[in-house]
Amino acid sequence: LAQDLDMDHLHIPWVGFLWAYLAVWPSSAALAFTGMAVLLLRQRLHRLGCPVRKPCDPCHVVGRLLLESMEVVQYDCMGEDEASGAVVAHFRWKHFPMLQNDGSVRIAEVFVAAVDVETKRMKSAALDGRELDPRDAMVLVFFHTIFAGHVKLHAMANWGVNHMLIEDSVLQRCAVTTTAYNFFGHTRFPAYARAWYRLGVSAHDFSRIDQVIDHGVKAGVRAHSETRQLMRHSDLCNFVVKIRKQFMRAFEKHEERMLGIDMEALFVGTVLHSLDHQHFEWNIEDPLWLVPVCPDFAALAEFGRFVHAGFLKDIWTVPFPRKYRETTHPFFAEVYRRAARINKRLADQMDICIIK
Repeated sequence: LAQDLDMDHLHIPWVGFLWAYLAVWPSSAALAFTGMAVLLLRQRLHRLGCPVRKPCDPCHVVGRLLLESMEVVQYDCMGEDEASGAVVAHFRWKHFPMLQNDGSVRIAEVFVAAVDVETKRMKSAALDGRELDPRDAMVLVFFHTIFAGHVKLHAMANWGVNHMLIEDSVLQRCAVTTTAYNFFGHTRFPAYARAWYRLGVSAHDFSRIDQVIDHGVKAGVRAHSETRQLMRHSDLCNFVVKIRKQFMRAFEKHEERMLGIDMEALFVGTVLHSLDHQHFEWNIEDPLWLVPVCPDFAALAEFGRFVHAGFLKDIWTVPFPRKYRETTHPFFAEVYRRAARINKRLADQMDICIIK
C-alpha cells in the first residue's frame, strides 16, 4: 500500500494482467496508431496550405480549459479587472513543470492566468512574470492538464480499487482494468514517447516525460474548497460538487460491496477522471490548435498534439460495459440515475473505471 500518491504500485494476478493485454490494450494501441497517423497527415496538409484546421479563438479556449476541466483546482481567487470592471477568476500554479525543446525538464517558479467569468475568455497569462500570448497560454495549460494535473487522478484511483473482490465480478474487473491502465500510462507510455523521437515521428525528444508525470503526482492535490465559487460559472464544477454528495450517499448504501475501496478515490478514478478526459476533447476540438507563438514551447505543443490525437478518446472496443449509463451494477446504476437528474450530458460520459 502506497503512503503517498503513486500511479503504478499495485499488483494484480498474472491472469488479470494477461486479460488486460489481450482484451484492452489492442484497442488502445489501435486508437493511438490511427489517431497519430491521421494527425501526421493533417499536419503535412496544413503545412502545404490545405484548409484542414478548424477555426480557433485561443482566449475562449483557455477560458474553457480553466473553467471546464480539473484545472479548476488551480483557482486562486476572484477579483475585478481594473480596466474593464469585469469579474475575473485568477488561477495560479507553483513549480510548473515543462519539457524544453532540448528534451530537458524545466520547473518554472509560477504560472498565472486570469479569466473573465462572464465571457469565459482569458484576460491575461504570465510565466515567471513574462506575459504570454493566448496561443502560448493554451499550450501551457493543456500540457499541464494532461501531464502534471490529470496524472494525479490516475494515482488517486489506485486507492479506489480492490481486485480481490472476487464475489463482485464488475468491481474486480474494474480494479484489474484501472491497475493495468495506470501501468500502461506510467510505465509503458514514456517508452513509446522515447521511440517516437528515435523513429523520427516527433521532432522533439520526449524521453524525460516521466519526470514531468512524477513531479505532478508527487506535488499532490492542493486544498481547493474555494472552487465552489466557480459553480455559477462552470458547468463541470457545478456538476462535480452536486454529484459528489449523491455519490457518497449511494456508496454508503452499497458499502457492504465496497470492501477495501476508498470512496473518495473511487469518485476521483471514475467520475472525475472520465469527465476530465471528455473535456480534453470538448475544449480542444482540433489538435492543430496547439501551435505556439513562442518557439520555446514547441516541444510542449507537439507532445500535446500527439496525446490529443491518440490517447484521449474512448477506445474502440471493450468486452464489458464501461459507462455508468451502460452497466446494471446496482451501485453504478444508482449513481448514474442521480447524476442524470443533475446534468445528463455529463452523466453520460462517466466511466466505471480508468479505461483511457
